[in-house]
Amino acid sequence: MLPNNPGRCLYVRKRWAAVVVGLFLMGMGIAGEKVPAPRTDALGDPLPPGAIVRMGTTRFRFAATSIAYSPDGKMLAAGGADNQIRLFEATTGREIRRFAGHQPRTFSPQRDLKGAFDVLVGSVGKGNVTTIAFSPDGKTLASGGWDETIRLWNVATGKQLRRLDGHADGMVATVTFSPDGRFLASRGGNDGTVRLWDLASGRELWVFDKIQRINPWRFNRDTALLFSPESKMLVVGDRQKILFLEIPSGKEIKRWEAHQVCTSLAISADGKLLASGGVDGKDKHSLRIWDVAAGKEIVRCSLPKDEPPISLAFSPDGKNLAAVVEEDDMHIFDVTNGKPKHRLKHYWASRVAYAPDCLTLVSVHGPAIRLWDSANGKERFVEIEGHQAAVSSVAVSPDGKILASGGENVRLWHAHTGKAIRRILSNGATVAFSPDAGTLASVGRDKLIHLWEVATGKEVSQLKGQGHQVRAVAFSPNGKMLASGDVQSTIRIWDLATSKEIHQMDMKSGTEHLALSFSPDGRTLACAGAWNDSSFLPGGLIKIQGVEMTAKQGNLVLLWDTTTGQEIRRFAGLKDKIKSVAFSPDARTLAAGSRDGRIALWDVATGKERLFIVGHPNHVDAPASASPCVAFSPDGKILATASADKTIRLWDPFTAKELGQFQADGSIQSIAFSPDGKTLVSGSADTTVIVWDIMNPVKSPGDAKKNVILIGDSKKP
Repeated sequence: MLPNNPGRCLYVRKRWAAVVVGLFLMGMGIAGEKVPAPRTDALGDPLPPGAIVRMGTTRFRFAATSIAYSPDGKMLAAGGADNQIRLFEATTGREIRRFAGHQPRTFSPQRDLKGAFDVLVGSVGKGNVTTIAFSPDGKTLASGGWDETIRLWNVATGKQLRRLDGHADGMVATVTFSPDGRFLASRGGNDGTVRLWDLASGRELWVFDKIQRINPWRFNRDTALLFSPESKMLVVGDRQKILFLEIPSGKEIKRWEAHQVCTSLAISADGKLLASGGVDGKDKHSLRIWDVAAGKEIVRCSLPKDEPPISLAFSPDGKNLAAVVEEDDMHIFDVTNGKPKHRLKHYWASRVAYAPDCLTLVSVHGPAIRLWDSANGKERFVEIEGHQAAVSSVAVSPDGKILASGGENVRLWHAHTGKAIRRILSNGATVAFSPDAGTLASVGRDKLIHLWEVATGKEVSQLKGQGHQVRAVAFSPNGKMLASGDVQSTIRIWDLATSKEIHQMDMKSGTEHLALSFSPDGRTLACAGAWNDSSFLPGGLIKIQGVEMTAKQGNLVLLWDTTTGQEIRRFAGLKDKIKSVAFSPDARTLAAGSRDGRIALWDVATGKERLFIVGHPNHVDAPASASPCVAFSPDGKILATASADKTIRLWDPFTAKELGQFQADGSIQSIAFSPDGKTLVSGSADTTVIVWDIMNPVKSPGDAKKNVILIGDSKKP
């Protein structure tokens, strides 16, 4: 409280006036000029601090695992792999708000030994928001996740209204509101139960148990549960049957003999038709349409691929049925005859939903929420050039004029403006420019090394010989050799003049990612990812899905002589899977990043550790990527590291002092310096490519030094 003193009050008022004027002038900048507005991208969305240009967009970008339209069609709600929910404007993709509350998974399923990916990678991850639904009035959102909870949210405010507990052993697989808004039904993914809840009180009314569980490793599958339009029945897909339960009593009314395992259900808006997808036997699957009143199958859809339909949606007018088919694209079927009308090229989506106006379909899988014209199957919201999947690799041409990015395809961009040059329709797990900037190499799923003419985008050559999907590619500094590596960790060195293989190093080590780096003089080749600990495997040679493996102890970077193909040295010290590797420009230091977020630097001549940096303690593994990434600036004075923690950090490679950092919007999977060292390019899991101003990084926190572990002589030479 101010003192009762007029002079004192006048003094205080003057001081406050001075403060206000000062703040105003600070906002105007020095000499009365306005402070420059934050940089924005092509859609007017703000760029992160330190970013110069963004290729792609953040609109409709979210690693969604569940999706739902609001009843009026104005909003899209998406639950994601980060255990959050995001609300978007349905027409623009602008994010409205977020809902946070679900926790990482509480259930840890045993590894599924049927697939190499599940053996080597914790593919369930930290769980996700598996299911989401709007109430009929659009005011409440229900969600379920791997934390075994159901949560009810206020759509207008984002606040949690109620938490419902009861499911156990894994996750809540499906939630659905009764059309009259009185009840919520839920199904557990691994506890074999369906539960009915009274929405007014939050009370559990009954539990129906001993129904089919789903394989927790096949976490992308929907579970069959829905209400009839008049809210009188709850329909449940089960083993060899479809059950109809009376609401609210839970009493079984009827059952139909159906699939061996019913994986998905959908009901038409008028309640006359029911669609079911499921497994009918070994390698046998079907998509059926039933007459609800008669209880008879009337149409069997022609599946383009004999795989289980895992998510279904009737169009609001009841004329079409959209289906996500496992290990295939999405399809729209004609309900009258079961024939496919349109193929929507979204491979192995996990969820599909129709907009209430029947004009748009939405599908989710990967970092982009995909919109489709339901009348012709063409994709919408593709006016902004950019990737639809994670950007796993970026490269800058040696002349600094062009950027290349690899993901679901390969894209070329003007380095300074970010404008698109062209798209190359080839998978680009890794991309690399030749030293003369005339050729771009890309590798991916097809076991080939593709060589493209940069000026035209035309393919000029293919290198054949890798036996599996190729995960890494690199040109030698003189442009005469090229190195490649596949998921069996078979590394090959090619003579580009003859297109012939000159060396092969088969490590027989299953891997989801490899990184290759030639020394600046081209005499040696370093590799990360070919020797990661797999001591959990049995002894001797084993083969999983055609990939030969032998158990490995420890995590090592390997170094080979490019003339002889002989191993020269191994670099040890990192305690987790090694994801990236890079030589310093003077060839004296080798840097690598591991899955636990640590960065190691070794003396190349001796193999001794120089220092370790706990560079990204909050790193979350991105399995098929080079994250945490490492890259040296062209003058060798900066080591850049980047991570799935969404940060880029700049270090002095001699002292490990942090020089600055950038905060990105998405998990970073690849980085590359420009030839002049003034900018850094990053590729992210959110589908964007960003150019950062290295000359003006964000100031590092004061406690950055505590993450450094010095070993041996770290002084500058």
